[in-house]
Amino acid sequence: MKALEKIAYFSIIGVAFFLPLASGVVNTLIGAGIIAWLVQKVIKKEITVRPTAANLPLVLFFVICCISIFNSIEPKTSGQGLIKVLKYLGIYFLLVENITSLKQLKNIITALVLGALVVCVDGLIQYAVGKDPIYSHPLMRDVGIKRMTATYWHCNDFGIYLVTVVGVIWALALYEFKKRVKWVWFFAAALVTFCTVLTFSRGAALAFFGSTLVMGLVKKDKLVLGLLVAVLIVAPFLIPSSAREWINTTKSPIEAFCNLDRIAFYKSAIQMIKDHPIIGVGVNTFMKAYPKYKVHDVDIITADQCYAHNNYLQMTGEIGLIGLGIFFWILAALFLEIRERCQTPSMHKIGEVSDTFVKNTALGLGCGIIAFLLNGLTESSFYFSKLVVVFWFMAGLAASLKFIKND
Repeated sequence: MKALEKIAYFSIIGVAFFLPLASGVVNTLIGAGIIAWLVQKVIKKEITVRPTAANLPLVLFFVICCISIFNSIEPKTSGQGLIKVLKYLGIYFLLVENITSLKQLKNIITALVLGALVVCVDGLIQYAVGKDPIYSHPLMRDVGIKRMTATYWHCNDFGIYLVTVVGVIWALALYEFKKRVKWVWFFAAALVTFCTVLTFSRGAALAFFGSTLVMGLVKKDKLVLGLLVAVLIVAPFLIPSSAREWINTTKSPIEAFCNLDRIAFYKSAIQMIKDHPIIGVGVNTFMKAYPKYKVHDVDIITADQCYAHNNYLQMTGEIGLIGLGIFFWILAALFLEIRERCQTPSMHKIGEVSDTFVKNTALGLGCGIIAFLLNGLTESSFYFSKLVVVFWFMAGLAASLKFIKND
């Protein structure tokens, strides 16, 4: 039994580190961790899982995905989608069931930060020489701007990862650590933030600003809020001239932020939702249904298979308004758990240890999840395998905090 517990725990550590570095390794570790956890359940003859506020909506989310198959345009593809959903739920419960001590939590956060630093170094090398040293991905160039991608195929994907994890680093750097350790964490947070800037991702910029604003408001931190105001004032003057020239060619702020192709995707997704508002066209089939619904009333012709570039429109298109509503229920339950961890009195003890680490980790994870969700307004990050795992990992880690005890 101890061996199975260690397999599950070290799988989580490995996933935290390899999230931005190696999808194959991450998937192998997830599989090993889930199998080890399930075998433990069988041996113990347990059929229940630890109670979190999100348990019921998570089950209902899977149910509505199953129901959507009855309206699917391609049941086989939807069946593959169900397997993906089970994997994501498995990630959530793997963390909830296997993280029990403050030491484990600290080790997982350390692995998460180390993985982020490694991929940032990879990105900086890419920015300097033109390709990253791990996968030889070329540096992106868009309207005359060099855009960092690191181990990701697209700069926007890299930006999504960075803004999702940087919240934890900033929360601990600002409010947890002292003296020399604090400066190490400040350096890590600054490096990840700097690499986020070099992606030049508009969605990542929005996500970073929104999530940092939440952090400043929760902590009532006048310095953080003041810096955000300063960034808003200065940012327009820092936009590269080539980007400014491109912006002047667009017809509206929405077009400048989203591009014409995204506007076409959104209109097409809305058409799909109008035809199938209740349970959608079937989980995992948006791309299959897209050709039927793509619009031609914008100045761009899109491919026949496209993502919606908006998590919520794509989710509604696939599993309907009922599915979207249940997903928002999951988020509400998750943020309820995070809020409870953040509001725990600072002198409360976990065994003999002050719980400020848990409290500040909860704040950072909450801000990271908010960043992921905000970025989802312009990207289908729930449908990119290398990114959706980041969300469910952060969600499971946040939900596990209520079960943390001192060693």
